[in-house]
Amino acid sequence: MDKEPLLSIFLSLVLCTGLLAGVVRVGFSQDSSYLWSRVYGGTGDDEAHCIIRTSDGGYAIAGWTNSFGLPGYRGWLVKTDASGQMMWNKTYGDPYESVIWSVIQTSDGGYALAGSSVRPVPILVGSVPKGVPWLVKTDSSGNVVWEQAYTDLIGINGQAGAHCIIERPSGGFVLGGQYQSTTTSLVLFVAAFWVVTDTSGNITNGHIYGEEYGFLPWESTIESIIYSGDGGYFLAGGWVTSWLYAYPAGDGGMTLWKIDGNGNLVWGPIRDSSNYKYGGTEAYSLTRGNDGSLLLAGYTSEWDWSILAYRDYPYIVRVDSSGNQSAGSEKKPDTNEGCATAVIKTSDGGYVLAGYGKLSSGSGYGIWLQKMDSVENPKWTDSFDYSGDEKAYSMVSTTTGDFIVAGSTNSIGAGSEDFLIVDFGSPTTTPHGPKADFTVSPETANVGQLVTFDAMTSQPGWNGTNQMPVTKYSWDFGDGNKTDTTTPIIYHAFGSSGIYYPSLTVKASGATPETDTITKRVLIISTPVGGYSVSLASFKGHNTALPSSFYFTIVTMLAVVLTAIRRKKRRK
Repeated sequence: MDKEPLLSIFLSLVLCTGLLAGVVRVGFSQDSSYLWSRVYGGTGDDEAHCIIRTSDGGYAIAGWTNSFGLPGYRGWLVKTDASGQMMWNKTYGDPYESVIWSVIQTSDGGYALAGSSVRPVPILVGSVPKGVPWLVKTDSSGNVVWEQAYTDLIGINGQAGAHCIIERPSGGFVLGGQYQSTTTSLVLFVAAFWVVTDTSGNITNGHIYGEEYGFLPWESTIESIIYSGDGGYFLAGGWVTSWLYAYPAGDGGMTLWKIDGNGNLVWGPIRDSSNYKYGGTEAYSLTRGNDGSLLLAGYTSEWDWSILAYRDYPYIVRVDSSGNQSAGSEKKPDTNEGCATAVIKTSDGGYVLAGYGKLSSGSGYGIWLQKMDSVENPKWTDSFDYSGDEKAYSMVSTTTGDFIVAGSTNSIGAGSEDFLIVDFGSPTTTPHGPKADFTVSPETANVGQLVTFDAMTSQPGWNGTNQMPVTKYSWDFGDGNKTDTTTPIIYHAFGSSGIYYPSLTVKASGATPETDTITKRVLIISTPVGGYSVSLASFKGHNTALPSSFYFTIVTMLAVVLTAIRRKKRRK
């Protein structure tokens, strides 16, 4: 038996508390009109690449993590309720390093996960570890029912991965992605693949697209698949070709294929060759308009002589239902560096784009949303940004018109990068002022106990086009103490017992009106020990001092534990 059981139990509780705090963290932004955000992750790298709405009204978010389980990356699936609170999470791929690029909810209520897994691939003698397309089927609780790693989809020098997935009405799945191998002329190429599986994940049909480039080194990929409505599919991705991938030889563009239900090419590939930029462009998302036209969203690369490197910019291209591209159908929805990663059609016939970019000069990346009408004219924009990099990779809409994005943050999580989801609500074109709101925890507290005042549910104003962020939080705790902060969380300890009515006034400069106020109630009991407030400047990058009573409590607990251990040893 452990000679120091009390100390072990105490330390275990401390460590477990720290781990749970690292698994789920609530984030906030200083300049967004979002309703709520959630951050999930551990102390390593965790990145979300796909979000879907689930049949129970919640969300499933998929990506990868190296914070939990065995060393290396594993596929990670997080299930939440409608407000983003985690219900459960599972990792996948052990003992192989694996990532998930796409998730869908299947007709039986379970999930299908598509990605890449490093598996031993046979060569002439022995095997080598290579990334291969990977498909996992789970039940409704995320437990694995079966999985398939498609080692036959790569060659001796190859790597491959499944980037998108849809379920077939007749059963089974359709996967699209990237396939790397060697041609008969021994020239390395990276091609786009499309495969059909049965309900157990066994491949029943498949095609490789883009071989018309012959002996030139080139790359091609499929990033998005949608049904065409006639039994076939539209496939969107990108291509690039060059001799040595050195400027100015390299070029590329977004690519679109139309295929029938058996994978035979109907038309395409349609390439954005009329306006492609050196360095290539690529489509990450595809949707279909009310008129049958197709809108592709992604990025374009442009060479910048001032830094001797490429810069990426958000980019959209429209083609008609036959793949014809008209003049002026290419646009940059944002002039800042970044990428458009998701596009969805809205009920009014327009679109909403999501992506990430440099929202201000010299800043890191932030998430942006842009609403467009049916011909891509901008109607409003919205953003979520903090001190580091926030990136959006996927987006869904709700029945109430909210827009939910998923991606990553390195500003407000527990590790170097964490899962991030943000509910942007339903931005409107009607100007309005900010909305004050906060929670009190606990609502009944002892004298001298720190009480948390959390105003993250406050909402900025709106000028009809852009959000007017909350720039000041003015707190009146009702005990004579008042303070102003620029961040939404503050701690306060009351010095005497009684019922208090703390109030918060938020200010959004430029909104009409600029301020809004709300009052709550808190009950304080027990003996006075003095009053003080502690502001939480941010979750990361600041040293927030805790009151001395906190450290005194920890030291006292340790002293009690160690005293008990010594007494036990003396009795022996």
